[in-house]
Amino acid sequence: HPFHYILIPMDIRSSGAILRILNIIALADGYLSPNEELLLQSLEKQHRLRAKVVSWEDELEDPQSISCLAKLIAFDYHMLAMRTAVMVASVCRGGDEDNFICEEEERLLNELAGALSLHADDVKQAREDAAKELNKQPSLWQVLYDCFGSQFERPLLI
Repeated sequence: HPFHYILIPMDIRSSGAILRILNIIALADGYLSPNEELLLQSLEKQHRLRAKVVSWEDELEDPQSISCLAKLIAFDYHMLAMRTAVMVASVCRGGDEDNFICEEEERLLNELAGALSLHADDVKQAREDAAKELNKQPSLWQVLYDCFGSQFERPLLI
């Protein structure tokens, strides 16, 4: 059963949880370019304003826990979350790094797949789809725009 990623506009709770997970994964290898950091901070700020969330600490017991965050994502977006997480792990890296996802990113991606109760075939499909998309050489902004559509405005300077 093929998955289609273009769905109805994502609910604010799901988009916020996915955004937070992508932030955690982007930072996992210890490298984030200033532009990528600015982009993620801007989107998170826009989300908090729209969702009227003061901070994740108010919403969740452990805002650093991918498993806690995954519970907030509506079922319709589980595959989208997984594919986008793989893409972010692949895009956010230093210039001297190759295209491999580091151990910590891999651990987080596996935790996400488990928390979303995705079958091995689904995870494989999400990774294949992510690889196909990345062949078009998207930037982090393009990856996020693909996930969230027009929910967020692109920050200046990026």
